[in-house]
Amino acid sequence: MVLWRGQSFGQTASEWAPGLRGNPCPGTFNPYFQPHAPKPIELSPGFARRFAEDTRAYFAETNLIKRDEIAARQLHALGQHYNSKLKLTDVRELFLQMKDHA
Repeated sequence: MVLWRGQSFGQTASEWAPGLRGNPCPGTFNPYFQPHAPKPIELSPGFARRFAEDTRAYFAETNLIKRDEIAARQLHALGQHYNSKLKLTDVRELFLQMKDHA
């Protein structure tokens, strides 16, 4: 039996961490299991259109400072809809992933 930090011998996962529900493997404890998938973000069609336009503008721009301005504009817009903390590199990565779709 594997003991996790803070767990004493003989405790079940529900006794050790009472907030856990829906463990897929009874008798084991998986700290990374999320019983419910996060709700997808609802974005308006106008927002998606502006994101696609900025994606095209990002790759058309040769000036790196202007590219960062475009990414920062989208970072600010995404930050209003997204609960987690985003960084400029995350937006650049999104642009790369959407390059062929925009």
